[in-house]
Amino acid sequence: LGVSGAWFQDRDTGNSEAQLGHAVNVRLQDADGNNGVKGWSTMYDSTKTYAYPGDVIVGTTKLQMASTSPALIRMKVTPLVKEGDTTKVDASTPAVTLDTFEGVTSPTSLQDAENLKKYYEKLMSVAPVRGDYKNGTEGDTEFTAAYNTWKAKADKWNLFLLQNMTTGLKLKADKWILANDGYWYYNTVYGAVDEKSAATPATIDLFNEAKLSGYLTNEVAQWKVTLQLEVEAIQAAHADEAEHPWNTALQAAELSALYGTAEGANTTVCGYNANREI
Repeated sequence: LGVSGAWFQDRDTGNSEAQLGHAVNVRLQDADGNNGVKGWSTMYDSTKTYAYPGDVIVGTTKLQMASTSPALIRMKVTPLVKEGDTTKVDASTPAVTLDTFEGVTSPTSLQDAENLKKYYEKLMSVAPVRGDYKNGTEGDTEFTAAYNTWKAKADKWNLFLLQNMTTGLKLKADKWILANDGYWYYNTVYGAVDEKSAATPATIDLFNEAKLSGYLTNEVAQWKVTLQLEVEAIQAAHADEAEHPWNTALQAAELSALYGTAEGANTTVCGYNANREI
């Protein structure tokens, strides 16, 4: 007997398409909307003058998000001070401890205006004057010894002012939070709205200006001061996953109110990642 038939078989197909979003792009801008920052040399004629205490080192600065992709943003401002080839202040410099004067409270920040003024006035009042010493070699020796002792205190004072000059940058406290890693973190996912991922390119105000303190002394003459601005942006998607480059940083305790906790950095702002919504 013959049996005829066919193999039982079936077939189906499917596919999943995903359009990649825009790259994350960020730029620094000045108050006039020009890319870059308006630094000291563009505000003063650097071919005719040097910088002096009280000068603006960097003017009003904004951040331009040049893409429509939801992103996390952070920035860091670091002073770099050199005397010739010798680095006096950089990101690794430990906090300066000021010498003490009887009856004067040492300031702890540049916002401590009253104690800043009193400390400066006391420091300058005890500066040795050559005319108070004998004429001749003996007087020269005594004055030099006294000046060197005083200069050590003045150098600490100047380093304190320069090291802390970035504390005068008034970032909006309701928009930025300072983490222990030295970065200021923007407190929301830029570009995320109530609908699916979307954004409108716009600027974010950073600060109005940074100045050299008017309390700097003559001892900083010919020092070179640089203010380094770093701004970074990264996709918000998958910030709750360990593979995301910022995942560990976002789990810092001081950022927990914004970006979540060690359980996954997936609450509040970073909760955006689950369904691409806030």
